[in-house]
Amino acid sequence: MISYIKESRKYKYKLTAGYSFALPKEFDQTVVWYGEFISVDRGLCTLHKNYAWDGPSGPTIDTEDFQIPALEHDGEYNLFREGIFPVSMRVFSDKKLKRRCKENRMPWWRRQYVYWGVRVGGGSSAKPTEKKVFIAP
Repeated sequence: MISYIKESRKYKYKLTAGYSFALPKEFDQTVVWYGEFISVDRGLCTLHKNYAWDGPSGPTIDTEDFQIPALEHDGEYNLFREGIFPVSMRVFSDKKLKRRCKENRMPWWRRQYVYWGVRVGGGSSAKPTEKKVFIAP
C-alpha cells in the first residue's frame, strides 16, 4: 500500500509517506547510499516522503495493477541515473517490473507489452545524468 497525492506540476504523483521495497537480488546488496528523496541500505530501497514520479510511462494508462510496480521501477531507474548501480543491471529491474505486475494481477498480455516497452524504450531513462559543476569566478 502506498500513500500518495496527485500532483499538477512537473510530476503526476508525490508520496505523502515513505515507501520501502527490496531491490532485485542481482543488485549489490552491500551498497549503502542516502539521497534527499531516495536511499539504499543493503538491498532495501526507500523512497522518502515527497518523492515524486510520473506513474507508468509510455503509451499506457495508470491503473491500480501498475502503480506500485511503476513506482518501484522508477526508483530503481533513479539509482541508475545517480550512478549508484550500473546500467547493466537494468535488465533485472525490468524483469522485476514484470514480476511485480503479475503479483498485482495485471493480465498476461499487458505484462508482455509493459516489459518489452521498457526493454526497447527505457534505456535512455536509465543513463547516468551528467553532473554540472559551476565554479564562481
